[in-house]
Amino acid sequence: MLFPYEQLRLGQHMIYEETKEFLKSGDKVVFIKASTGIGKTIAVLSPLLEKKLRVLWFTRTHKEQEVIEREVGLINEKFNTDFKHVALKGIKHLCLHEDVKSSPFPHQRCSI
Repeated sequence: MLFPYEQLRLGQHMIYEETKEFLKSGDKVVFIKASTGIGKTIAVLSPLLEKKLRVLWFTRTHKEQEVIEREVGLINEKFNTDFKHVALKGIKHLCLHEDVKSSPFPHQRCSI
């Protein structure tokens, strides 16, 4: 089990087991809806990575991206694995010029 914490909480255990069953069914898409803080990310990510599946994880915010990066990092650290993760961020966040961040057309205003 690629779970970087001491033990699974009840909600995490339920999500983990359901995800494993889902994967056995041969389906390719997983949608989980549960309250913030229950531990969805690691409970789903762990069985997906155990199967060495290619995972696309879409997030709405950079904060949510950071959760994925942290969890993958913890798994790599604890299990000496080398899972890669890439966070794609828009030019509005990558441009070196501060005034671009408030621009309605950052991709046209930023020249590095």
